Amino acid sequence: MGTRTYTYTWPGSQPSNTVLLSVALPAFTGSYTITQTVDVAFNGILNFKYQFYKSSTSTVNREQTNSFNSGSLTAGTINGTVGSPAGSWTGTDFDTFRYLAGTTSATNQAGKTVTITLSGANVPDPNPCVYGTHPSSSAPAIAFVTDATIAAACTLIGAPWLAVLFAPLIGYALDTGVLCGSGPPAMPTITNSDLLSSVQSRVAALQSTLWYSLCECIPGTPSPIPFPPPSLTQPTGWPPSPVYSCDPANLCATLTLILKRLDQLSNAVSMDLNIDTAIQRFAVPFAYVASTVHSTLTGQGSFTISRLVGLRVEVTAGTPGRQLEGNPPYYWNVGWLSLSEGGRLISEHRLSQLQLDWLPDDVQLATSFGYWLYPGVTIRVTELQPEK
Repeated sequence: MGTRTYTYTWPGSQPSNTVLLSVALPAFTGSYTITQTVDVAFNGILNFKYQFYKSSTSTVNREQTNSFNSGSLTAGTINGTVGSPAGSWTGTDFDTFRYLAGTTSATNQAGKTVTITLSGANVPDPNPCVYGTHPSSSAPAIAFVTDATIAAACTLIGAPWLAVLFAPLIGYALDTGVLCGSGPPAMPTITNSDLLSSVQSRVAALQSTLWYSLCECIPGTPSPIPFPPPSLTQPTGWPPSPVYSCDPANLCATLTLILKRLDQLSNAVSMDLNIDTAIQRFAVPFAYVASTVHSTLTGQGSFTISRLVGLRVEVTAGTPGRQLEGNPPYYWNVGWLSLSEGGRLISEHRLSQLQLDWLPDDVQLATSFGYWLYPGVTIRVTELQPEK
């Protein structure tokens, strides 16, 4: 038996149909009982209302009225069943319980406190899993998401239609110790737009769904109340999970189709790998490798380069005497470096350190490295190739 108790102290006259109390109440099933008492009897008859309310759509799923008689400390008892009679309920996916002023005024009732008690076998306890939570005995330390685990978890929370959202997450791994260390993560509102969202954005809904399959309350006395599953409504136009047919009489055709799809996937992955490799080598390299060395360069000149990520320049002789403070120091009158392609300048840099790894963004386009040095300055240049 679950019980929720709410109190409200009347400040004075309240207009009719005013919401006096609005509290979160996860949806539940089965029968319930509502009772109400007041510490000091009201003057005259006082009417009021109870509502099972869905906040996301501002929908009243069910409204029931009651009243205090003059001089009475108790109101009439309300007995009901969620969803019955069907004509009285617009839905059973409520998430809020509301207490409202009725059609009569509450003039001169200031300071009187009412206590509302909602109870029923399936009414969610306000403090579920009071002894804490942990992975269930059947849950692995690391749970890998499969088509079967998705289907079972979605069915368990009463939303088998949700499985199509998690198809891209097959193979995802969860640490059940972390997931089950506290109550279930909040379930986000599910809309059709989620079907077009990124894989990462679906993880929160997946974790909330799988929590009920992988986690449980730590046992104790009395037995703890489990967390109620989320109340979800299938969006209009939500697609069904794809169904794959297989003709037992022609398994060869099915296997051939699978091999064709694997070939298509392999080609797509190969193209993506080539693109990723080019990006890794030239745009965001993990490392570079020293290759050809050009020593004892003086005066001005150039040499041909191809597909580099940069150049290492070292002053080996003729260190200028004029410098500015810094670490490393800034040297004046050393020289200039340049990168060109077909005679067109791509990038230029003033040489002002004795040792420099020059890694300009467009170096991979350059076909020529040029230098101009002050008299007496000698440098050594090492080509830096991308890590293969």
